[in-house]
Amino acid sequence: MARSLLCRGVGVFQLSRAVPQLSAARYCSHTEPEPLTVRQQSSGIRRIILNNPKKRNALSLSMLESLRENILTDADCDDLRVIVISAKGPVFSSGHDLKELTSSQGREHH
Repeated sequence: MARSLLCRGVGVFQLSRAVPQLSAARYCSHTEPEPLTVRQQSSGIRRIILNNPKKRNALSLSMLESLRENILTDADCDDLRVIVISAKGPVFSSGHDLKELTSSQGREHH
């Protein structure tokens, strides 16, 4: 008889009896992905933190959109005096995510 393992609705995998006991935690991630940017605000100072150190905070299109959203949110608020952009990890940013640059999308896309 086969055993079933369900991982957060991703799918059902059949495991034969020959396979030793498996822990779902070893094979399935149960954590939500971390946001690309983190916004904190206190005493008129908004801090936006680039939060993708595994990719050296590369400026992918999704990172740029998240950054834009964090900058523009309540930008006209009287309490906001300054926006500081910093980064998590050893580098601020490696620049644009070159893996996104493809000839099929053209220059206008980027």
